[in-house]
Amino acid sequence: AYEILWNLAVLGLLLILRRRALPDGMLFLTYVATYSLGRFLLTFVRQEALVLGGLQQAQVVALVALVLAMAGGLYITRSSFAVERKP
Repeated sequence: AYEILWNLAVLGLLLILRRRALPDGMLFLTYVATYSLGRFLLTFVRQEALVLGGLQQAQVVALVALVLAMAGGLYITRSSFAVERKP
């Protein structure tokens, strides 16, 4: 039930952001980041084997995806900002 609620919230956010002028790929990276954040937080409710530093496998994968999405978003933001500044 928590996952369904989280996914509906993510869908609502994406539908709102879809109407804005975002750089190419930013909407997808927003989805990856928000889904990963939800997966990381909701996995604390589940009891599975711990694999790394007291985290479950799903949490480790979610953290990696979140970091990659944030890095990609930063890259896209800086690239689109640099393109806009060129004469």
